[in-house]
Amino acid sequence: MAARFVFFISLLTALAARPAQAAVYTVGADGACTHATIADAITSAESHPGADTIRVARNRSYTQQALTLSTSQELEITGGFADCAQAASDGNLTTIDGAGGATEPVFRITADSGALVRLAWLTIRGGDEDGRGYGGGIYFKGDGILQIDHSTITANSAGYGGGIYAQGTGRDAELVIGEGVQILANTARYSGGGVYDDGLEMTMVAPDSWIAGNHAPGVLNTSTGEYDGGYAGGLMVLSGDLPAYAYIGSGGIGSAGPIYLNDARYGGGVAVVAHDEDAVLQLFTTNAAQPVRIKSNSASVAGGGVYFEAGRSSKILAWYAFIEDNVAPQGAALFHGGSQGADVWFNRDAAPPGTVPCPVDAPCGAIADNVAEDEHGEASGGIIDVRKWSWTDMRRIAIVRNRGRDLVRAHGSSGSIDVELDHVLIADNVLNERVLGVDDDTWDDGIVVQLDNATVAGNSIGADSVLKFRAWGPDGCWIRRSIIWQPGKTTLETAGEPLSYLTDIVSEVGSLAGSGPEAVVAEPRFVDPGNGDYALRAASPAVDAAPTLGGDTLDLYGRNRVVDLPVVENSRGPSDIGAIERQTLLPLVLNGDFDDGLAMWSNGTNVSSWDSTQNASGGAGSGSAMVRLDDTAPGQRVYGLTQCVHLPGPGTYVLNGWGRSGAGPAASRDAVRLLWEFRRAGGEECTLGAADAAGDLHLTTQNAWVRPAAPALITVSAADWTYLSSIAITPFVVENGVASPTTTVGWFDGVTLDVVPSDVIFADDFEP
Repeated sequence: MAARFVFFISLLTALAARPAQAAVYTVGADGACTHATIADAITSAESHPGADTIRVARNRSYTQQALTLSTSQELEITGGFADCAQAASDGNLTTIDGAGGATEPVFRITADSGALVRLAWLTIRGGDEDGRGYGGGIYFKGDGILQIDHSTITANSAGYGGGIYAQGTGRDAELVIGEGVQILANTARYSGGGVYDDGLEMTMVAPDSWIAGNHAPGVLNTSTGEYDGGYAGGLMVLSGDLPAYAYIGSGGIGSAGPIYLNDARYGGGVAVVAHDEDAVLQLFTTNAAQPVRIKSNSASVAGGGVYFEAGRSSKILAWYAFIEDNVAPQGAALFHGGSQGADVWFNRDAAPPGTVPCPVDAPCGAIADNVAEDEHGEASGGIIDVRKWSWTDMRRIAIVRNRGRDLVRAHGSSGSIDVELDHVLIADNVLNERVLGVDDDTWDDGIVVQLDNATVAGNSIGADSVLKFRAWGPDGCWIRRSIIWQPGKTTLETAGEPLSYLTDIVSEVGSLAGSGPEAVVAEPRFVDPGNGDYALRAASPAVDAAPTLGGDTLDLYGRNRVVDLPVVENSRGPSDIGAIERQTLLPLVLNGDFDDGLAMWSNGTNVSSWDSTQNASGGAGSGSAMVRLDDTAPGQRVYGLTQCVHLPGPGTYVLNGWGRSGAGPAASRDAVRLLWEFRRAGGEECTLGAADAAGDLHLTTQNAWVRPAAPALITVSAADWTYLSSIAITPFVVENGVASPTTTVGWFDGVTLDVVPSDVIFADDFEP
């Protein structure tokens, strides 16, 4: 399959590089034209041996067009000419309209083996193949190549393939959607609203091309009361006697992606259906600035983004791909109909040629913002819906902010279901039921679940349990090095064999039968879960708390998976539990530069605000924190924000920051300070009990930014350190001894807490 793709790219390159020896025919309304109609020019080209070009000028209207051509040669039909005397295309499209004529495609093309037909700089519209007919704008059949560049195919209709129907008659047949192609607002009464790939190889990898706003509503059968068809609003990939392949790597238009805003009954964006031969869809990114997306599509029955109904060796393979904002009652993002040999893999194997690498510091794709709801707006099926004999393997993606009944819903009898998730973040989804759930008739068949290096947190779950399935023995089902943090919920509802566990952090452990010390309850301490940041703080019990599994090299964000941090001394290290590996010990203080306003700092006293006009550290113009209170008494302390910093281990902690006082005489300027309070066991909020040690660091009384040369040193011995040890840091201002009430004000920036490790080895794992 990959070899064919490489061969195809090489073939197009070779064809483009060949010397131009084509006979040129011109169509238009001026004296320089060789023909008055496109049909006559096609007839001349077909009778001429060798390559031919037909140039279609805009000085004539081309209406009621139903053009037929059959060739075993090279033929280009191109618009973009104002008249026949113009030597080069000006990039303005020439319209070829089939409306009002015969109920036929605008183009009916037969390309024999070795033929290359190229359409460029055209608007193809108004094709209206009737009944169950094939191809509204274009009907293509053969064992050759059809290539389309810089063209719009719009407002066409047919039974199958509203925009394009492409049928392979041999294994060399190709459909190439080149640069700047819009397949827009076409309708297939039955299936394939935009494009119907019937047993050939389709590629859409060039920039600025999309399949958008197409429809495949299906037709109501009045004798049965059921709908016929209704598959693939955007793209249909069907294998029958011949395999079908679709390679989608275009970035689409703007941020919409190449498959956008299509609708159908099954597979609003894409439907992949296999009968006798393989059907394969590959999604990959060729432009890092425009990742491939299947976005904002809808299905009235199943598969809002993608519908997959296939067997044999059929696959959906994705690399750095996003399935976003799709809607369907079942399988809002993906409906995996399942059959032995049918697989859905994200970021699992080597990517195709031309694929840009996955990014660093970001997930390698996402399933996000999809909605599984019925016609009444009620949550119904799963975001990912899987059936019997299906295998779904997803790696390094974020599955976030979706809404439905279950995130992964499994059902079907007489066949196993295999779900494998590795370095996956599952967060901020709103679910009436569970993260992974099964229908009751699936309990007898079993599910293979492999959850490796996953973070499951921050989801709204309506059921009592996070996971529900029947396991097929510990050898096939496991939860390893994962965080499942859903307080108030049972972690697992299961039957059959217990799962295997390896160094997991969970919010409830009793349901994990036989887990022993391999799964414990301990607050994971995410950086900023309220804003979707599920990275780990330095003092998280998940940091350096897990052994390295074979083959692990990158975390969810594409960074080093094995980072053994100083100070943190856990015997199970050096890797972290969960999807995200912490790369550095520092910073311990979060948003100490106030680049994100007052985020990560509590502001209960309402005397603190973010000031964009003052800045000492961080990005230029990133601002600072101002603490201000009017009408303060002499010597009054005005306390501002507070941040709770849990400590990753024993050592000497070094507190410092930038400060600036207000204007006025030096003798009466306010003192700007940092208060610190150490608690050996202060709880998760750092406020439990009285401080075991406290002090304050004087920053300045100057009306200019100052960072003290001598920071505050806070020594925490191994005997004083616990899992709940913390330092609370509070910027505050003290008013100097003035005689009357006045305003107290000071600014803070660049607050840091460094640490010098203790020479005492500490190895208490991650147990609180």
